Amino acid sequence: MRGIRRTALLVLVLAVVAWREPSPMPAPCDLLTVQDAKTLLGFDVTLNRQTARNCSYTRTGQAPSMDVPDGVELKVLAMEGDDAAHTKFPSWAYPGGRTQPTRTVTDVSGVGDEAVTTHTNDTGSKNDLKISAICLRKGAVLVSIGTHPQVTDAALKIAAAAVLSRLSK
Repeated sequence: MRGIRRTALLVLVLAVVAWREPSPMPAPCDLLTVQDAKTLLGFDVTLNRQTARNCSYTRTGQAPSMDVPDGVELKVLAMEGDDAAHTKFPSWAYPGGRTQPTRTVTDVSGVGDEAVTTHTNDTGSKNDLKISAICLRKGAVLVSIGTHPQVTDAALKIAAAAVLSRLSK
């Protein structure tokens, strides 16, 4: 009987030692740094806001009263699994549907498991919105990087690669 108890105890100890807490999600502003934002936009930026899932930077010295400030925003969402993230991806990447008269959506390869860039040219709106974004999925994590004013797809891909490199650490 003692041998069985010792074996059971050893198995329990090994299971506890082998079990590891999943790595916590890095803070959003650790994923997209102020230097990344400056490189992406081509002008100096200041941290505007950080929450558990969002990080935003705005043009240094810009009046806070702007309806749509010049800057960049990162959004991150960890889902329960890869399938759940894959199912959520379309509504995450292009809310309101892929086809919109003021939006261009382009599939992107080589960035995460699935990715698209979007460019919105809502010139008839109050703010004359011209926004760029890259939305991607890596495993169970969804990431969105949006900019105002617009930037190139190449610049968005560089920023996304930087975020993904930090996400996988």
